[in-house]
Amino acid sequence: MMKLLRAGASLLALSMTGTALAQDAAEEKVPTTDEIVVTAQFRAQNLQDTPLAITAVSGELLQQRGQTNVSEIAAQAPNVTLKPQGQELGPGIIAFIRGVGQTDPNFALEPGVGMYIDDVYLPTLTGSLLDLTDLDRVEVLRGPQGTLAGRNSLGGSIKLYSKKPEGSNSGSMEATYGRYNRIDVRGLFDLKLSENLFMRVAGVTKNIDGYVKRLDYNLTHPGTNVPTFAKGANPVLGNVGGTSSVAGKVSLRWQPTETVDINLSGDYTRERNEPGANVLLYANTSAVFDGPNATFTGGRPFLQGTNGAGIPLNCMFVPNGVNSCDTITGYDRRYISYATYADPARPDSQMPYKPTFTDPHSDLDNYGAALTIDVDVSDQLKLKSITSWRQYTADWSYDSDGSPIANNNLNQTQKNRQWSQELRLSGKVLDDKLDFTVGGFYFDTRGTFTGRINLNYAGIDFRHGPDPTPAKNKAIFANFTYALSDAANLTGGIRQSWDEKDYGYVRKNPDGTNIQGPCNFFLGAPHCRSDRHRQPAQLPAFRA
Repeated sequence: MMKLLRAGASLLALSMTGTALAQDAAEEKVPTTDEIVVTAQFRAQNLQDTPLAITAVSGELLQQRGQTNVSEIAAQAPNVTLKPQGQELGPGIIAFIRGVGQTDPNFALEPGVGMYIDDVYLPTLTGSLLDLTDLDRVEVLRGPQGTLAGRNSLGGSIKLYSKKPEGSNSGSMEATYGRYNRIDVRGLFDLKLSENLFMRVAGVTKNIDGYVKRLDYNLTHPGTNVPTFAKGANPVLGNVGGTSSVAGKVSLRWQPTETVDINLSGDYTRERNEPGANVLLYANTSAVFDGPNATFTGGRPFLQGTNGAGIPLNCMFVPNGVNSCDTITGYDRRYISYATYADPARPDSQMPYKPTFTDPHSDLDNYGAALTIDVDVSDQLKLKSITSWRQYTADWSYDSDGSPIANNNLNQTQKNRQWSQELRLSGKVLDDKLDFTVGGFYFDTRGTFTGRINLNYAGIDFRHGPDPTPAKNKAIFANFTYALSDAANLTGGIRQSWDEKDYGYVRKNPDGTNIQGPCNFFLGAPHCRSDRHRQPAQLPAFRA
């Protein structure tokens, strides 16, 4: 078990800023004349008057540009990279700002860019590829944001804000059809339930077929030594890159008095996607496995041909490009994969848990609720409370090389539940010269990671987890801006955080039984298995 305990404080360096520096005008060129109000410093400010490296895009502008996914925001923000995760890492996002970020969604790691939806922190890359449905605005803050944004915002923060119910008794709907059977439908309506109670409902569904075809090598290359994985005469095993998702959000807004604004929302996202699209660009067995064939320890091939001989991993499985010697015709060679998501090896004493077959998929169920209460204590003092609970389950499969050779096949599952509470008190004093925010934050999350890890290239096949990863974060913070003059401000802040995180390692055989001792191959034996009975291996404890 690895345990992390950390207590630390961060101090934002004091700096003099004028309004001319507010938006990084040389970088930000948003083609709109409408004023955009942001809350990057936990108070409503005109974007032009915010002394931060910030890009803010309104929901209307996103709609005009047809941008419906958070990864598309990078087109507006300099030094920002937002991309969907690849097939290996499941339904999530890769986020980098100014070169700081993270690619691996494993709970042992922490992202370098903070993701927020309506000021609720999302702690993992998995489940953070958000659809831009019914948004008021998006704020991208570049550079360290730890004083106000909190944990894991070293590179910056990306904050999405939904539109609040207004009681307008209006609605809209739009539909899109395109290539690869693309069908998108999104709609919303806003209702006035009573004099001070409003409701807003928004929903979206997005469907498109994958553009990379998975082909059976045997049926598309008659006379080959490669066995068939097709169930009939159709050489198309499936596609990769397709999506099928549905999401909805219900928001209630209650304003019992002129000084109290209560917002309660619940959302749900369901994705049943194909694995992420990938194609093989280069293959050379001798370079990867130090031999002419892809083989297990002892010379057994990863994939045995129809004539009994082993099949190498080489250029014949590369469908396109300078590294290809494939002879296929009749298909667009740029979008072909020979991945089978199967390991057909016969079981023996070294590999008792073969064969194994994986269902190609990338699924996500993501849902949560949030309660935000805003109270105007006085004309100069405002109190805000944000309470949130979220949970998701992600399950995805991975065929690493796009060929029938099973050198690396995985199926992984992540589950996470979290709840958080944040309180902020903001106000103005000293004849409105000093703007300040003080607050506290509490965050509790528990994630588990499970996977069938079939690494033939390493002679390893085991069940990973479920690895429990509970974590807690507590913090207090303060931030202020003092107006030295009409043209210059002095801004500073401090945050004290206490973090605690445990990671429990669990490793078993694929059938759930205990692993009997260490892998003897790494102790000098010809393979992992041993005739001697050993007690279950005890993993060492790590503490940082």
